Amino acid sequence: MKNIPYTYQNCPIPGGGYVTGFTYHPQAEGLVYLRTDIGGTYRWDREKNRWVSLIDHVTMLDASEAYVSGLAVCPENPGRLYIACGLAADRETGTERNGILAVSEDYGETFSYYPLPCPVHGNWPGRGAGSRLVVDRNHPDVIYFASQRAGLLRSLNRGQDWESISIAKGKNNRRNNELNLAFIWVCPLISAGGLSQLLVLSADGLDNASLDGMAATRQDIMNCHDTEKVYRRGHSLYISADAGKSWEPLPMPITNSVSGAKVNGLVGHRYDYDGRYLYVTLTGSGRSATVNRWGYACDSGDCCGGMVLRYPLADWAQGLKTRRGGSSGIPLAPVCENITPTGTKHGYTKDGVNNAGFGGISSCPLMPGLLAVSTICEKRGDVVFISRDYGDSYEVSLLDLDKDNLRFHTPYMKPEYNGGHSIVHWLSDIKINPFDPDDVLATTGTGVFGTRNFTAAACVWEDRCAGVEETVHLNVYSPPAGAAQVIDMVGDLGGFVFTDLNRPCENSFADRNHDRYITCINADYSDFDPACLIVTPRGNWTGQTTGGLILSKDQGQTFTHLPLPYGITPRIDALLAGISRPNVNSGWVAMGPDCRTIVWSLAEKRSLPLEAVVYSHDGGQTFAKCRFIDSFGQFIVSGYVKIFADRVNARLMYGFSSSRLFFISRDSGKTFRQYPLPENVPDFFLAAIDTSDASSIWVESGKEGVIYLSLLEHGIWKYVYDAASDGVSCHRLTQAGDVCYKMGLGLLRPDADYIRDAKAIYAAAVIRGEYGFYCSFDDCRTWTRINSGKQMYGRIHAIAGDARRFGRFYIATGSRGLLYGEPA
Repeated sequence: MKNIPYTYQNCPIPGGGYVTGFTYHPQAEGLVYLRTDIGGTYRWDREKNRWVSLIDHVTMLDASEAYVSGLAVCPENPGRLYIACGLAADRETGTERNGILAVSEDYGETFSYYPLPCPVHGNWPGRGAGSRLVVDRNHPDVIYFASQRAGLLRSLNRGQDWESISIAKGKNNRRNNELNLAFIWVCPLISAGGLSQLLVLSADGLDNASLDGMAATRQDIMNCHDTEKVYRRGHSLYISADAGKSWEPLPMPITNSVSGAKVNGLVGHRYDYDGRYLYVTLTGSGRSATVNRWGYACDSGDCCGGMVLRYPLADWAQGLKTRRGGSSGIPLAPVCENITPTGTKHGYTKDGVNNAGFGGISSCPLMPGLLAVSTICEKRGDVVFISRDYGDSYEVSLLDLDKDNLRFHTPYMKPEYNGGHSIVHWLSDIKINPFDPDDVLATTGTGVFGTRNFTAAACVWEDRCAGVEETVHLNVYSPPAGAAQVIDMVGDLGGFVFTDLNRPCENSFADRNHDRYITCINADYSDFDPACLIVTPRGNWTGQTTGGLILSKDQGQTFTHLPLPYGITPRIDALLAGISRPNVNSGWVAMGPDCRTIVWSLAEKRSLPLEAVVYSHDGGQTFAKCRFIDSFGQFIVSGYVKIFADRVNARLMYGFSSSRLFFISRDSGKTFRQYPLPENVPDFFLAAIDTSDASSIWVESGKEGVIYLSLLEHGIWKYVYDAASDGVSCHRLTQAGDVCYKMGLGLLRPDADYIRDAKAIYAAAVIRGEYGFYCSFDDCRTWTRINSGKQMYGRIHAIAGDARRFGRFYIATGSRGLLYGEPA
């Protein structure tokens, strides 16, 4: 098996996903990391002025490092980096699995791995809170992890072993302990016995929540659908002065109930310490919040009642030193000062309930008193405040688009492509550069924003996402002609048509008003007329667009929303009603080479019910229900099926329920008949969509009736339909033991015979026991390895070969954006 060196780079979509936190090294100027929910960790490269991914070595076999819950640096060793990450559950079996601690001694270039004693996932609710992973500044070998499933954990040997610390009164009384934590702070002022003594912890408060004065279980909270039932969180903030042996509640305000909210009470979200004060931001669930799992922070979709607190910890800790006299516990509680920004200008409603939560807070050692504070889920657009006097007073630095100081370099982020609104949201972390008080970074749900003149009167904010490619891509296509080089289906952002692989697209798929469709599942086009493109989008969150089918006659530059075919059956009507709601999967679409034949499999979540497949012979103006007939001539009324069009013959359509349950239509999708397949064909479900689709299916262009399928451990198969005999032959192309995760077809060799030779096959696969990217030009008889150990890019959702350039192929990833590879 040969190896050919390849180069890989992104088709750029800067940002596009949720950046959940920043970590500056306190001693090494210019060293800063960011963490994301599903896109791993990045380090800032000062020379190139861009972010560099630290997960390019991560493979499909274990993508744990893409899902980051906590990140920490060692104050004494700038090269040392700790990352708490994990998958939470095995993708294949669904069984729960514990996370890992990835430890680097060279700034994230290489890692060692240690098991964590609990499940971890970067995309769990509360993902924007922190810091959960903290190094004891007095004792660099000691690490704390405020986990979401096992409470507070501590390691005395850099993560090789862990012990559990209970905050309950009873010794190790885990049943009553707060298990879901938001942050841990380790005060550097008091140290004894090899540990810092003063700790502050934020818990979600639900383990001692109450319903009408009665104790409520976590399961009660998770299953709460009755809006008349209002749960109140218990206490969130706790303090220990003896390295975690005993804990007491840290004083915090008890807020009034928010009318209409399912859960009341506040959770500590983030903190900062400036050597004098400990600052804590708090947030609570709003009226329309979705109480999902533990439902707090911006993940609930709605926040209100937030606060900003200040504790004079330095003076209190100094007094504690003189009062302890060898005794344990906390003799006096530190004072809690409410320094929440106030006034209607800052987002308060008339009834005095804050209209948002509070997210990030940051000070700067070079300018005492300077604070940056951000809101989360502010109804009228999130706000960044600046204080120059420790939070005694505030000015507004950024307020949605109101101050006219927000600039967008990335095209899709511009307000004109987002209903005239700012795309900036979920500012759950904000950090002032410890070496430059004017340099500030803020996390958002769509990447990094920042300013380089924070303290100036004319402060300007802008997106700073160069190098951050964390979008989730569901499918990718390379048309044979036209200005479009690649057509990309993207989670949340919708879809992009790249005419230049090295420049961001001007806008994603949108309507005539530039309102974006989101999360496009798939697309299809005619090989004879690639300008005709049909796509299955979701409607956006605001309801400005609705899901269904959108049709383009100019290769994705403009779209028309096709009419929804109500009135065919009650079942179809019900699914169409769901698709009309925001952010609901539309399904899967196939279009014949005549551009008039369309078959649409409507979605039910991530599956495609057979009884909801419709066809059109007039380009999508009218639809009728498809019929399915089994091999005995009986009509099939239920099941699942995904449809593909032949690339040459407009009358041929192919339906897959599984790799053994195969249908063919010879009348342009009106009727599908089941075709018997050989006994050696494996049984593999093929009618899933979105990230649940574990297969790849490609109908070969230029030939009638040739279909390639990748089926994980069953390898790659080739189905050939012969119209003359009306029969199907099936052949396994890969050897036993080879595993194919995703596969795509590409251009023939320049010297190949168009009729006789097979197309290029590109695959993310395990070939002869080794995972990597491979290509084959002889129907998998021989393979060539085309990547290195640092060119893996995590989970792969789809692969497509370039239809015009030999050797180039595209990779739709789940964590690292859209990439293309070509020979070096």
